[in-house]
Amino acid sequence: MALHVRISTLVLFAGVLLYWLFADTLSRHGTIKDEQPLVVAHWGGYQDYQMWKEIFAAFRLKHPEIDFESRHMPSTRYHQKIQQQIVSDTAPDLFMMENETFPKLIISGKIENISPFVKAMGRWGEDGEDLKNQYWNTAIRDFGEFNSAIGEWEQWGMPLYGGCNLLFYNKANWSRARIRVSEHPDSPGLRKSNSGWWHVNDEKWNMEEFIAVCKRLTMDLDGDGRIDQYGLFVPQKHWQTFHWILGASFLDETYTRSTFYGPECEASLGLWQDFHLKNKVMPTPSALSALNTNTGFFTGMISILNTNTSALMFLNSTDVDYDTLHLPRGNSGRRYTRFFWEGMAISSLSQKKAEAWIMLDFLTSIDAQKIIADYQMSLPSLIASEPYFLRGGKGQARDVDLHKFIEAAESYARRQPISLHWGPMLRALTKCWESLISQNEEFRMTPRQAIARYLFESPDLSEKLPPIDPAAAEEYRPVWEAIR
Repeated sequence: MALHVRISTLVLFAGVLLYWLFADTLSRHGTIKDEQPLVVAHWGGYQDYQMWKEIFAAFRLKHPEIDFESRHMPSTRYHQKIQQQIVSDTAPDLFMMENETFPKLIISGKIENISPFVKAMGRWGEDGEDLKNQYWNTAIRDFGEFNSAIGEWEQWGMPLYGGCNLLFYNKANWSRARIRVSEHPDSPGLRKSNSGWWHVNDEKWNMEEFIAVCKRLTMDLDGDGRIDQYGLFVPQKHWQTFHWILGASFLDETYTRSTFYGPECEASLGLWQDFHLKNKVMPTPSALSALNTNTGFFTGMISILNTNTSALMFLNSTDVDYDTLHLPRGNSGRRYTRFFWEGMAISSLSQKKAEAWIMLDFLTSIDAQKIIADYQMSLPSLIASEPYFLRGGKGQARDVDLHKFIEAAESYARRQPISLHWGPMLRALTKCWESLISQNEEFRMTPRQAIARYLFESPDLSEKLPPIDPAAAEEYRPVWEAIR
């Protein structure tokens, strides 16, 4: 009996001691779920970081009741990490995503349907039309989908900023080649004056005239037999603008069937190859070496750069004299460029969905969109912020025609060929482009061979994105059988 009393006394004493030692810790951890801040994840460089600091400071003034923590990472690390967090169910409450990966994210069950939040604020309208009309055409559509089961549009994320591609040109290089942009709107796309100068009207120029300008801009400046000044550089992922201009495409209008074959596609791939190897108006990856494209442009190595608004902040920090040009027109008389958007989604596992929506609503409001516009690193998704983008403040340090971005967005920018299978499609396309300009002639492919490789090397991709015209695609099978 005495033994039982002693044991009971020891257990009671141990319990009191443990409570005394850890009561404070237990108290804190017992309520930690409620005390955790809203976590917001985003990416970018130093300028992006400064922009986000300003946006968050404005949010704190408007919503001091919401405690939040921002997590900023460089783009390369961010995308890898956020994918790991999504898979492991540890994603932040509110996180940034690109439009290319969004269709797959919607069906994953990992993000919240925000349609109810939008409707509760009276911003929805008939089938989301009010929301769609407030933002650039493709912006809202890239972060939502039509649910055929219920016959309604559903919004799963909101666009923050993005924009479209234009041509940036180095004025010193153009002067060296005796080329200038025409000031006469009625002049032809390209003409030579009596003084020997060539004049470009980028409202009217076509692909033939564009190629002629690129060839003229390509120069060996010191006579050593090597090109020092290239006419053009188009990053591989941006070639789709010229692919469209030449009448080719990647997917049909439903984004479910492949159209990557046929004469127009072969012409596009042939031009990509010729630009690198025959005309040599574009540097190969080895010629560009360690330089990134922006650096190659401001040092004068590249005369025309196909890029987007993200280049503005960097180029304006240099002394390069540059401006923007519209894309040339194809045989149809039409021109195209690509829209891209970056947006935010709310984790479906978030315990702070209401606070996350308040933050997301603020990020897409005029208060935050004006700050994004002020930095001019991208085109804000809210149409009402357009005047602030054109006026700028922190981004524009010189007389650059930014209105052309608005003109392109309004008239000829189109949605990227985004599908559920964007990842494998992009990898297959990358192999296709690279095979066309391989420095090893043994591995270099013709346009027909590259298309055959795309169509038949990855059976899984063919099943997911079958050709819209199987008979036309089958014409490439003998080519594939000959090279496999």
